[in-house]
Amino acid sequence: ASARGKGDQVIAVVSAMDNTNPLVRRICSLRSDLIAVNTSFGRALMGEDEAQHFRVMGHLAGHPNVGAAIIVGLADTMGRVLLPVLLRAVVSDAAADTAGPALASMLIYILMAAILVVRPRGLFPARTG
Repeated sequence: ASARGKGDQVIAVVSAMDNTNPLVRRICSLRSDLIAVNTSFGRALMGEDEAQHFRVMGHLAGHPNVGAAIIVGLADTMGRVLLPVLLRAVVSDAAADTAGPALASMLIYILMAAILVVRPRGLFPARTG
């Protein structure tokens, strides 16, 4: 049984795709004010299916009892695979193989900064009122 009372604020840890569900569950096991929002799939979706997936995840993260949301994805993993390939188009193979993993480590922070520039209150700002 949950120790939370009705109307208590929680932090939603949202899994952007099924690969991250185990990590989200592990994170949520560390604190009682965290709640896992897992997805059944989330990869290779296109068009309206992709839009609907993210709408549902966004609405869950934006629930009135959610004080904050943490989105767990695979930006680092995708960056380690894709960045060296993309960088090879503009720099030598050796430079791409060196710079790609280094940039991938920073990718999530670059992404967060870019989001905050565009949406200073975050992707899913808390509802007031």
